Amino acid sequence: MRIIKKFLLIFLLPISFSANLQSQNWTEPVNVSNLTGQDRMPDITIDTYNVIHCVWVHDYELNFSKIFYSKSSDEGATWSTPQNISQNNEKRVDNPRIVADSNNRLLVTYDYNVGDPANTKILMKINDGFSWSLADTITPDMPGSRQSKLVLDNNNRLYCFWYHDINNGTSFYKYFENDIWSETITVLSGNNYFALVKGVCDPTNKIHCIAKYHAEGENHNKDRLIYLTMNNNFWYPFEEISAPTESPGQDIDIDSDNLPHVAYRQKSPVSPPFEDSTVYIHFDGNSWTEPELVVEDPYHQKIAIDENNKLNIFDIEKTENGCMLVHHYKTNFRWEGYIIDESIWNTIHYAIYHHNQQLNAVFLRQGLNDDPEIFFSKSDIVSPVNEEKLISDFDDFKIFPNPFYNWSTICFTLNIPSFVEVKIYTFQGQLIKTLVSEKKEMGSYQCLWDGNDHNGKEVESGLYLVRLQSGRNILTRSVEFIK
Repeated sequence: MRIIKKFLLIFLLPISFSANLQSQNWTEPVNVSNLTGQDRMPDITIDTYNVIHCVWVHDYELNFSKIFYSKSSDEGATWSTPQNISQNNEKRVDNPRIVADSNNRLLVTYDYNVGDPANTKILMKINDGFSWSLADTITPDMPGSRQSKLVLDNNNRLYCFWYHDINNGTSFYKYFENDIWSETITVLSGNNYFALVKGVCDPTNKIHCIAKYHAEGENHNKDRLIYLTMNNNFWYPFEEISAPTESPGQDIDIDSDNLPHVAYRQKSPVSPPFEDSTVYIHFDGNSWTEPELVVEDPYHQKIAIDENNKLNIFDIEKTENGCMLVHHYKTNFRWEGYIIDESIWNTIHYAIYHHNQQLNAVFLRQGLNDDPEIFFSKSDIVSPVNEEKLISDFDDFKIFPNPFYNWSTICFTLNIPSFVEVKIYTFQGQLIKTLVSEKKEMGSYQCLWDGNDHNGKEVESGLYLVRLQSGRNILTRSVEFIK
């Protein structure tokens, strides 16, 4: 087993924004839920007819919620009237998961009775194209089961994983085949903490998984990511692939060569106070790459490898007014960012699904009566050929000296006229000072920060974020101030 501890600090290289990059052009969000009250925890799938299906939680009271469903047959432009599919009249439900098999049957699992953790169980509903089935209890003999995860293989065998507190906390699963559930199966024996995070199936029906893990006698401060695979219920030995990680925020996807790529949340190695960062690694066929820093101070990471093997990493990043959902992608081996949406709340529940040269997102957004509702947006995937012809907004984003105690210079080159903002933030998302906020022509620019806030008061020693933004294009880097 190999624990990766070094980071590849490629974010210090000159970085550019791509103005005409189609993957940046996320469509105007469309309201999916249209319900008065609070919605959350959306999930999405797309069937063989290209119909988009979405499920989510709708809250009524603290310990009473229902699962709702809606679909779109026109690529997300319009959505059906939301349908209550859980049909419960009491109890809190959470964590809906949805998949569509090759026969276009919809299978939805969710956690039931979440307000009573000792008696939570996993339920499933099936839609055969005409109606929803009665709820099927997957874990009748294991109260306390929760956090269901679904993986559908190429033969329509559905694997349902869940977490339970027994044995120091571990994951179990059953598979559903020919409308019959298997017996409960344990992934790892023993008393080591093991919580499966995500699984994806490749064309050979091998399932690639990541999980949080620490050995018996250790605590959650030692949680690290492990990678393990399974084929026809045979589990291969796992491999530790990270140093201790932070929650929430781990995801896995596979490329066209069936090699795994992982994005996760981990402490940044740049300098104290080592705030959280989005980190990316992948298996190159022989070994796992060194961790690559994508951006600092995010959470809720997700990853999608599209049909062109292009990396798409998503996360939530704090702002002075709440947070934003950001899409990170690589252009000419450099990370760039695009803001899909912003929120007045401190988090955004969201799900990503790539299908037929499109990235599809469902996410929480302010809707009717200022209530959090589910919205949909999509973006076309750019081919490598088109990507080479793009023009950049920004180039040569540099900060020096770093660390600094007197003045730090922030440099960038503007290749097209644009409204530009350069702002300084704390790692908690508090706005410290706005250095630039104006329309600028093409050319090279620099601005200075003297370590003072907008009131002229010197800030405390520590790490701060420099955020460069043009429209929805965004780059965030850290700078350390020393008194």
